[in-house]
Amino acid sequence: MARAGSYGKVGMGPKKKKAGPSKPMTFGQAFAKNRKAGKKTFTYKGKKYTTQTKAEVSRKATRKKNVAAKKKIRKVTKPGSGVGVKLSMAARKAARMKARKTRKANRAMRRKS
Repeated sequence: MARAGSYGKVGMGPKKKKAGPSKPMTFGQAFAKNRKAGKKTFTYKGKKYTTQTKAEVSRKATRKKNVAAKKKIRKVTKPGSGVGVKLSMAARKAARMKARKTRKANRAMRRKS
């Protein structure tokens, strides 16, 4: 007869997990673990990988292209040449108003003749 409070058989208690081979870590898990740890690179299955995401890499590339393009524009253009020079909002508005006046004057000249 079993004692009160026992599991039925002597020596039976909650099952313990046996220490066996664990499942190998997936790439995503390895990436997340190393990124969280603050590492820039990590090794997975003998190959070296970076912890940068695709978005971070493309953002850097875009920034580099923009900076290079701005430098190129500055080198090519000469002061006062008007090519590649950015105008202020006021200057653009003034240019639009001048163009409107010219069109209006041209229309008036055509109507007279």
